[in-house]
Amino acid sequence: MRFQIIPLIFRALFLINKPTNILLTIYFIILHLFIHYMFLVFLLILTWKNFETAKVHYFVLAIFQ
Repeated sequence: MRFQIIPLIFRALFLINKPTNILLTIYFIILHLFIHYMFLVFLLILTWKNFETAKVHYFVLAIFQ
C-alpha cells in the first residue's frame, strides 16, 4: 500500500513546514481517505466472488491498518 504512505508523508510535511497552506493539506487528507475507501470496496467485490481468497485480503488489510 504505497499509495497510503505518500499522502501521509505530504500531510506531515505541509503541517510542519507550511501551516498556512491548509487547502493542500485537506486535499491530501481527502485523497488518502478516497484511496482507502476504494480499497475497501475492492475487497468487498473480491469477497462476493471468492470467499477463500477474502481471508487473505482481510489479513493484508489488518496489517496495513
